[in-house]
Amino acid sequence: MEKEKKKPIENIRVGSVQAAVWEHEGPKGKFTSTTFSRSYEKNGEFKNAYDFKGNELADLQRAAKEAQEFEKAYKLEKGSEALNRFEARNEQSHDNRGQGLER
Repeated sequence: MEKEKKKPIENIRVGSVQAAVWEHEGPKGKFTSTTFSRSYEKNGEFKNAYDFKGNELADLQRAAKEAQEFEKAYKLEKGSEALNRFEARNEQSHDNRGQGLER
C-alpha cells in the first residue's frame, strides 16, 4: 500500500517565492511549519530552488510575513475558519498590491 503524499494546508506565492504551510501531528497535538522555495525555468522545465538571490529577498520577506499571519490565525482559530478569514482578508490586500508581484 502506497503512502499518500501529504499536501500543504496553504500555499502563498509572492513573485517567484512560494511559502508552503504544513500541518503536523506531534506528541502535544497538531502544529504548523512553513517551507520556502522559488521557481525558475531551465531548458523549458520549471524547477524549485531553496536559496534566494538579493532581488528575491523582498519577496521572501513578504511571503514569510503572510505565512506567519496564516499560521497565527490557523493556530488561534483551529482550522477552516482561519483559512476562510485569512483568504478573505488577504484577497483584498493582494488586489491592492497589483500585478507587480507576479513575475
